[in-house]
This record gives sequence, structure tokens and C-alpha cells, in this order.
Amino acid sequence: MARDSTQNPTMDDAGLVRSFARRLAVLKAFDTQNPYMTLSEVARKIDLPRATTGRFLETLVTLGYASFDGRDYRLRPRVLELGMAYFSSHSFLDIANPLLREAADHAGEHCSMAVLYGAEIIYVARHTANRMMSFSTRQSNF
Repeated sequence: MARDSTQNPTMDDAGLVRSFARRLAVLKAFDTQNPYMTLSEVARKIDLPRATTGRFLETLVTLGYASFDGRDYRLRPRVLELGMAYFSSHSFLDIANPLLREAADHAGEHCSMAVLYGAEIIYVARHTANRMMSFSTRQSNF
């Protein structure tokens, strides 16, 4: 089974830039249960020395990716720039279509993605379910 180098950034995988992997581990240490942490908490969570963790955190603070209030570190909205690189390198449909396909296949129903624009709904993507659907309409004479 392939190992996930991001879980243990000290391993010596070929081509792994250990320092970069450690910095990513610092970013990934913050989550819903730990939105802010002390230096000691971050170091303990990612299993790195306090001095190393402190240098990484101070770099993140200097670059605007984290803040420090005198006790706790927390991520700042600027970290979203890192994820946005993925989105800007793919078209919206490249990202949406596999999700719509999975949802439609799971539910066995057509799946659409739409944007609400005022009182209008604008459909931007759609995936049809893999099943036959038929219906008939009759004109009524009223």
C-alpha cells in the first residue's frame, strides 16, 4: 500500500522535500476541532520540535497565512489562495461534472447544479441518471 507522505513528513521518500512537507503539516494541523492553538499544541500535534514548528509558524505569520495573538496561532483567510490555485487551474465544469455524476449515480436521479439569480434559477451543469424514465402527457378537454 502506498504511504501518504503528508501524514509523516519526516520519511525519506525519493524526491520529498522534507521541509516543505513539514510546513504543509503545520497548515493541516488546524481544523474544526483546533481552529487556534499554542506553539506547543501545534508541535505536539504534528510531532515536530517546538523550535522548528515555531519557525514555520512565524513564517506563516510574516507571509499573512496565520496570525498570532500573543498566545495562540490561527490560520488567516489568505490560506484560501493555496486552494484557489487548484480551482483556477480547472474549469468549473471539470470540477462539477464528476460530483454531479457521483450524486446522480448514487441517488438514481438526475442531478443539476444551479445558481440563484434574483428570482431566477440558472442551470449551469447537469448529469442524467443511468435509468430509463418515461412519461406521457395527454391533452385534456375542459
